[in-house]
Amino acid sequence: MAESICSCCGAKYLNGMTCEEVFHQMLSLEFSDPNFGEVHFLTVACYMVQDGQYSPPALLWVEQKIGEYLKDGLAASQKLRLSARQVDGKQRNWQVLRQPDEPQQDFIPWSTTIQQVFQSYQDPSGYCRAVRHWAEVTLKEMQPLLKKDDGK
Repeated sequence: MAESICSCCGAKYLNGMTCEEVFHQMLSLEFSDPNFGEVHFLTVACYMVQDGQYSPPALLWVEQKIGEYLKDGLAASQKLRLSARQVDGKQRNWQVLRQPDEPQQDFIPWSTTIQQVFQSYQDPSGYCRAVRHWAEVTLKEMQPLLKKDDGK
C-alpha cells in the first residue's frame, strides 16, 4: 500500500490523491475557469514552498511576492506579468528550483496544506478564500526556511 502521508509537507492524502495529483487538479481548475485562476500565483507558490522545490534565493523572492500579493491584492494577471519579468533567466543570477547538489529543505509541520485547501471549497469565491488563507499560513510558517543575509 502506498504511503498515505506526504513526506514533503506532512499532509495526509485525502481521497487517495498525492499532493502532486491535487496540485495538478487545482491547476486544471484554475486554467479552465478564470474565477478560480485569480489565485494561480498563490497556488503555485504555496505548493512549491511546501513541497521543498524552490532554491534558497527563490524562497526569499517568493516570500516577498506572496506578501506583496496578499497586501496589495494585485490582480493575478498583473502579478504574473510583474513576476515573469523578475524571474526571467536573463534578468536573475539565481536558480528557481532547488538544485540536486543543494541540501533538502528543512521539514516544516505545515498547519494548512494543499490537501485541506482542495477539500474546503465549493465555488470560485470559496476556493479563492481557501487559497489566500493557505498563502497567509504558508507565508508565516515558512519564515524558519529563509536564509536572509543579516550581515553576519
